[in-house]
Amino acid sequence: MLTRGTYVIMNDCDAPEARMVAVLRRYDDVRGIWHAIYLATYTNMSAPYGPNPTPLSAFGQKVEWKWDEYRVVTNGEPCTATYRDGKPRRWQDYFGEDKWWEARRSAIRACKAFDLIPAHAEPTPETV
Repeated sequence: MLTRGTYVIMNDCDAPEARMVAVLRRYDDVRGIWHAIYLATYTNMSAPYGPNPTPLSAFGQKVEWKWDEYRVVTNGEPCTATYRDGKPRRWQDYFGEDKWWEARRSAIRACKAFDLIPAHAEPTPETV
């Protein structure tokens, strides 16, 4: 079930890879679409929207945070994601789990608002 604060791949056009992970911010009941924000600064569009995003968990993946960077790693669950036609949709991240991506400031704020960034992932006065 999709809810605000869920990590997703927005649509079938977005490659299922770490650079294309977004977090859902709100649902528009009138238009029937989700509004989100991409985590990575890599993408040139910051606020994607669409009716059928795929949860990151359906790919068997999860997000880990380290300060203002994130990476996507396996969550140990099988991939159940599919395309609209029902064909399997596999995770396609060519950079691997060791690659950390710089996150947009607005995405960090959104993730903090949804309590998605654990306290141990944020810098402390001793580490800054």
